[in-house]
Amino acid sequence: MKNSKYKVLLIAIKYSPWILAGIYFLGTILMYFGIYSSLLSWFGFTGIFPLIILCLNSIVFEFCIWHRLPLYYIFICSIINLLNWLGLSIFIGMWLHFITIGFLILLGAYLKNKHNEQIRFTKNVSS
Repeated sequence: MKNSKYKVLLIAIKYSPWILAGIYFLGTILMYFGIYSSLLSWFGFTGIFPLIILCLNSIVFEFCIWHRLPLYYIFICSIINLLNWLGLSIFIGMWLHFITIGFLILLGAYLKNKHNEQIRFTKNVSS
């Protein structure tokens, strides 16, 4: 019984950054167009403390860099949203979001080419 709880925890920790990053991206884009979704805000927009917990879990359970990329995206976008709240132009903030996601996609492609699948050393959850 304890082993199955461990597997469920690992699966939840492994896929939650991608789900959060997708919800965060969708909510941010909708927010720039004036569409506010309380459901997306309730599910997706997290504080910095849960992101730190997810990063620590990623390090402790030895997940690969692909697990940390969406966490970096959420962290950078949280800083951009804070700057928007402090008075940054909405147009500039939106472009900063697009530049951030483009940079992280290019970084992921670079890491994939450089290491040629050697950076994926996630432990097998089913074992």
